[in-house]
Order: sequence, then structure tokens, then C-alpha cells
Amino acid sequence: MNKRIFSACPGGIALLFGALGLILRWLLYRTATDGPYLLKTGHPLETALWLVTGAALLLFLFLARRAGGSCGYGNTFAPSPQAFAGHLLFAAGVGLIMLTREPQLPGALGLLWRVLGCLAVPCLAAAGVCRLRGKQPEFFLHLVPCLFLIIHILNHYRSWNSAPQLVGCVFAAFASMALMFFCFYQTAFDVDLGKRRMLTFFGLTAVYLCLCECARTEDLWLYLGGALYAATDLPLPAPEAEKPC
Repeated sequence: MNKRIFSACPGGIALLFGALGLILRWLLYRTATDGPYLLKTGHPLETALWLVTGAALLLFLFLARRAGGSCGYGNTFAPSPQAFAGHLLFAAGVGLIMLTREPQLPGALGLLWRVLGCLAVPCLAAAGVCRLRGKQPEFFLHLVPCLFLIIHILNHYRSWNSAPQLVGCVFAAFASMALMFFCFYQTAFDVDLGKRRMLTFFGLTAVYLCLCECARTEDLWLYLGGALYAATDLPLPAPEAEKPC
């Protein structure tokens, strides 16, 4: 078998692993809780979830290592209706958060969360149009969502930190961080300073973790949109002869 076939559609592979993780986590919280709704320790479903997560991350590292190639925008992204749709879905998820959630951060930080979230929606939509047309986006179109996700992590830090069990918060926290780094490396490509391997790894990781978090979250559309956004905007397969970056 051609060795490039396995890495030709890494987004689809991440979606499959993410769907498996989502199902395991959904079943875990419906069949393995005690009276106060805490998970029973050492349950086989929890063990299976961690094993799948570890296997997925190792596979993503392997796929990212194979993703070397030109660091330039033109050799990394092509006109893509799928990427356009993914950007719009993530923009819709962020927009719903702005409409339905109040900031947990006090004062100016809470206002900053709100402002960056509102700005991220049109920025993502505009970046999606650029992907559709094959045009290199302005760097701030991906930078603003990256900044929003940083504040989003700070906004949820207290609630994540107070979670009684690791499995209850780790997927939300690391999904948000993976999305943030994915946006960061997209911003780097927008100024021709990108790293394909890093973008690939954080994109695949974001797909998996966001789907896992969809099993138990109040921000379903944010993480579902984030998963589809990352899955549809991964770098093109690089020619074997190109220099890794």
C-alpha cells in the first residue's frame, strides 16, 4: 500500500477517533456514576477512554511528523468549500456563546471576553471566504479567534479547576487550548511563517478533544463547530521532495 494513503485524509481519521471518544465518554457518564453523579473509579469505560485518547495522540504525532513541506501559504492551502463551511460553523458556535452565556471573569476581563468573541465571528467568516476563494487571509482574521480562545480559557479556569474529577474538565480545557494553538499556527501561515507539523498536530488534536467534549458540555455548538473547523482546514498533503517545516 502506498505510504501516503494513510495520511491523505487525516481530518477524517481524527473525526473517527473523536466519534469513538464521544461515544465512550457519553456512555461513561450514563452508566458509571454513583449517587452524587461522580464517576466510579477504575470503571472499564474510563480506562477505554484514556487508552483511545493515548492512541489517538500517538497517531496524531505520527501523522504530523509526516506532514512536512513548504511553509508558504500557497503550497499549504487550496480553495476549499469544506474549509469555508468549517469556518462558518465555528463562527456560529462562538456567536451562540456570545448570545447565551455571561462572562465568568469580572470587570474589564469579562468585557474583553465579550468583545473578542463578537469580533471573532466576522473574522472567522471573512477567513472562510478567503479559504473558499483560495486567497491568503489577513493575519488578524485568525489572530482574533486565537485571542478569544485565550480569554475563553481564562474565563473557564475557575470552573474547570473546581471540577471534582479530572475526566470532567480535562477535555474542555485541552480542547480549548488545542483550538487556540491551531488558530495561532493558522495566523503564522497567513504571514508565511507557518509550521505544517504543528498546525497538523494541533488541528487533529482539536478535532478529537472537541468531539469528546461534545458528550458532556453546555457549549455543544462551540466545540462541535471547533471540531469541524479544524477537520476541514488542515494542510494539504506535501510533495515528498519538499523541505519539512
